[in-house]
Amino acid sequence: MAKRQNSILKIQRLRIRESEKRRDAARANALPRLSNESSLLYNSQLQNVAIHRAFLGVLPQLGPVPSQDLRLLQGANTFGLSMTTLAQPLTPLSRIHAGTRAAEQDVRMAEEESRRAANEITLKVQEAFLGALLLERRIAAARLKAAAAEAVRADAAHAVESGAALDVRLMEADARLLEAKNALLQLEIKRADLVAELADLIGFGPGVQLELVPSPWSPPDPGPLDAQVQRALERNPEVKAAEAAVEKARRAVRAAQAEFIPDIALFATHAQQRGVPFLPSSNAAIGARMSWDVFDGGRKRAQAGERRAQLEQAEENLRRVRRRVQIEVEKARRKVERFEDLTRVAERVLQARREALRIAADAVETGVAPPSKLAEARASAAEAEAMAEEARAGLRLAWAELERALGG
Repeated sequence: MAKRQNSILKIQRLRIRESEKRRDAARANALPRLSNESSLLYNSQLQNVAIHRAFLGVLPQLGPVPSQDLRLLQGANTFGLSMTTLAQPLTPLSRIHAGTRAAEQDVRMAEEESRRAANEITLKVQEAFLGALLLERRIAAARLKAAAAEAVRADAAHAVESGAALDVRLMEADARLLEAKNALLQLEIKRADLVAELADLIGFGPGVQLELVPSPWSPPDPGPLDAQVQRALERNPEVKAAEAAVEKARRAVRAAQAEFIPDIALFATHAQQRGVPFLPSSNAAIGARMSWDVFDGGRKRAQAGERRAQLEQAEENLRRVRRRVQIEVEKARRKVERFEDLTRVAERVLQARREALRIAADAVETGVAPPSKLAEARASAAEAEAMAEEARAGLRLAWAELERALGG
């Protein structure tokens, strides 16, 4: 549910979509482009043809032809021109394809970042969920401890009233009772905070009440460490993102090298005009266009060197990430083994506390011990049970951290 509703993961999915659209835009540069450019002008003066007097000669009985200067206006005041061009790049295709491959690596990096974020959210959800369950166990133990403190206080009050004890014993019992109630209140506040954090991680709004139900879980077989390290190097999202960054840097180097090639493109154009009588109203043409910076002051060479330096950085970062992932897997594996030992110890402590509870119950039943001893034994057993549950939860979280290091 958290993977569907968490706000951080929603943002990561939107970033993937953004990278995909950027890749599609880069890929479109390799396709033919159809464009139109139109202009509409108004001329204050028209083009004209001047014929001077007697330009055509002098005829008998008619005189000069023409008999006076003539000015013939050409065209119209309104001039319209529309040019439609279809162009296909040729030599820039290598640079365009390199840019498209680089944009594809951006998509890969966004996907791996989303997967890494999903693994982090999964781990945080488990931490909050198990932490809230542990606090419930600790709250139950704290309540029993507070009940035991009340029983001890009642015994102390009875002893003081009967003259068998001094007032200081009752004061000490009151202090222990207040400490137990304060500890219980702090645990309840921590649990409320964890439940609110869990609701936010899942994607619920504030004020939502969650009912936590423990889920059965058993530790899987860890398998050999070398196999886990190899799996992490193949699946870990940080490693995959670093590999995509290396590939992107390689494509950027190729694109920089392609900058030295002149830009050649084929085009076909069709022009329509209105307002100039000496030009055809419709005309078509085909041809080729070349653009080349003969001298740019070393800009392209510097840019290629910059891209090669970025490639070396990406390769070094990939080596660093692989080392770190291997270290994280080994640390997580050691943590799993440590919590396995802690779980076994906590289980033995729990068995001892349960046996002590049984002995205390028998002693109270036979009248050998006061009821406060039974309440104290119950509180100790509940605390031992909470510690055992905490050890089991720690083992489960250690496995979750190992799974995150392995790539989920």
